[in-house]
Amino acid sequence: MTIHFLRQIPLKYKVEYDSGVTDGIKAIWGIPEGADVLEITPMGDVFVRLPDNTFQLISVTDGVIQDVTDDINEYGLPPVDFALGDEWYQLDAQAALSEEGFTLPAKACFGFRVPLFQGGEYSSANIEAEDILSYHTRVQALVSDDA
Repeated sequence: MTIHFLRQIPLKYKVEYDSGVTDGIKAIWGIPEGADVLEITPMGDVFVRLPDNTFQLISVTDGVIQDVTDDINEYGLPPVDFALGDEWYQLDAQAALSEEGFTLPAKACFGFRVPLFQGGEYSSANIEAEDILSYHTRVQALVSDDA
């Protein structure tokens, strides 16, 4: 398995975060000790390597946690497959937000005011820059309520 840290996907935004953010994400989602946060996407989704060397995608966009081990083992992270990169990093949304002048402060991500899995609209009118941990806390509570 290879993790590709060279950017091959044209990202408009880079999320700036520190260990306080990654530790907070692990606590919010109950990620086990020894897991590593590999990346936080501009839309707030998080890639995690678990202690058993499997990979999860915490998709705050979709309100699910997915096993992405096979995809990362085959395509890397970020993936060399452009279509998969577009899906994971929401390149169209990033381009639209950039064109509209959205900025992304440190320790923030773009979050849906009304999450998509709650019926929110996939549009810039429903997106705002939000503190990463606040967004994850809000989405995790909604996912827990739906369970």
